Amino acid sequence: MCSSDLFYPDRATMRQIADYLRPTTGTVLVDRERGAAFVIAIDDPTRLIVNSDLDFDSLLSAPIGRVGWFLLPDPADQTRNALRRDEVYTKYPGLYDGTSWLKLEREFKSSPNWRLYRVVGN
Repeated sequence: MCSSDLFYPDRATMRQIADYLRPTTGTVLVDRERGAAFVIAIDDPTRLIVNSDLDFDSLLSAPIGRVGWFLLPDPADQTRNALRRDEVYTKYPGLYDGTSWLKLEREFKSSPNWRLYRVVGN
């Protein structure tokens, strides 16, 4: 596996995540380094909030009540340069391990592992 493959889930994992999200509602915030791959896997790509969205910074800064989910790759599987470019981990360095306003819904085992958190509030 080349180092750039670490940024994206494999196809099976993308499908598992898309299948899990299908019956749910709400937007899904994911950094574009990883989010680009989900545009082809998810049924409704307009649910994705990525860095190129005009309101990305605002939603990232104040997600409670405005974002439904955070989709996060394991930062341990990322290169230092990738982590520096990742706006989610730049704003919230320990977010993969959870916080009071997130509830872990599901972990997807792959390379890298992914966690899907529901935004629940304070």
